[in-house]
Amino acid sequence: MDTIVTCLTVGHDQTLLISAVAICLIGIHASFSIATHAARAEGKAKRHWALLSIFAAGCTAWATHMVALLAYRPGMLSAFEPILMTISLLVTIAGIGLSMWLVIGRRDRRLRIYAGLILGVAITILHYLGQASYFVTGRVSWDPKFVAASISLGIPLYIVAIVISGERNRKLRALAPLLLLVAIAVLHVTGMAAMKVTYDPRIRLPAFSLEPDVVAPIVASVCMGLVLLAVLGLRFAIAARAQMRRDQNRLGELANLAVEGLAVCDDGIITSVNESLWRLTERNHAQLCWQPIETLLPGLELEDMADQQEYDAELLCHGGGVVPVRVLRRDVLVGSKKLTVVAIRDQSERLKSEATIRRLAYTNALTGLTNRVRFHDLLSRRLARQRLADHPFALLALDLDRFKWVNDTMGHGVGDQLLSQIADRLRESVLLMMLLPGSAATSGLLPVSWTPR
Repeated sequence: MDTIVTCLTVGHDQTLLISAVAICLIGIHASFSIATHAARAEGKAKRHWALLSIFAAGCTAWATHMVALLAYRPGMLSAFEPILMTISLLVTIAGIGLSMWLVIGRRDRRLRIYAGLILGVAITILHYLGQASYFVTGRVSWDPKFVAASISLGIPLYIVAIVISGERNRKLRALAPLLLLVAIAVLHVTGMAAMKVTYDPRIRLPAFSLEPDVVAPIVASVCMGLVLLAVLGLRFAIAARAQMRRDQNRLGELANLAVEGLAVCDDGIITSVNESLWRLTERNHAQLCWQPIETLLPGLELEDMADQQEYDAELLCHGGGVVPVRVLRRDVLVGSKKLTVVAIRDQSERLKSEATIRRLAYTNALTGLTNRVRFHDLLSRRLARQRLADHPFALLALDLDRFKWVNDTMGHGVGDQLLSQIADRLRESVLLMMLLPGSAATSGLLPVSWTPR
């Protein structure tokens, strides 16, 4: 640790180190902004902006490293080897290009791990090629412990940064640029701490090497280009946000006209809801937005749902209540960004109506007991099951004597009351049998059925 602190405080020019950090931040912003714009574009424009984003990212890493090398103070004459400098830039651009090709438009976390590994290896090669291009009038030696630390700490940070850059959580994605900055800083600081220079008057700088005064304007030109790209990326970001707000406002106005509840999702995160969904869930806009859609529809994976196909689900309401719903998803373009609109239709009334129809179709309206249609259906199922199991069973039939006499002498109203009382007593008897342990009811009874004649 003391070696690293000494390297930072004594072995480097603090102003140039701060400049290197600023260049890294500006370059990362430029490359991320242009990459986002490339993702929104189509056709040739998409490829052109993607290539510019890769070039910006490569120049960012290279310029940051070169400024940090210019900040190094070895206490003797120094110079740079131009061929190795150029190779380090090309290797970085190629590595970043391959890394971005693996992850753009894909959400496979395993691919992001590979992309992070490729990026980390490319930046590590950049660092040590850059150090190899750094000549001094002395002898250079390396501390293997710090070299191993720079690789073992830097590369995992690159992997983590690339992995979280593709996560659904927006707050987690925002940490990716910061992690990239930390990865570059860790790699450079530990790598520079590993390099030990000893002055030797017999060693001369090669004739073809470039002095720092020559390299500095070249690096400064690259940095100015990154600043211009960052401004361009900021302009793209502001324009995209403004267009997104306009499109979302129009979409929200249309959504409020819908009877169904509508949720607009970005990568599975709810960004907007209509008033129908407020009423259905008994939650307000702030409680619904910026939450994963799974918090409203537990057990339903949005990515597994086919476009414009309906699914049964349960909607979680305020207070823990559950409402049966039908869910349909539809992908739409808002500006140049693809969003998912989830339509949620309350099925409570439909299910109640179906239950009422089913009850009327299978029960006797007067007594509430199972009717003949339902009884025959249940009896046929029991017969089939008993035949398979080869178990006998009994069917008990009860008849009501002189019921016609009751209707003829006392009227149908009294007859209906009599039937209702008999039905209640039959239900109570069956319930009592089911409560008695070891009774025949434990083997399963058919529901009491009323079949009037």
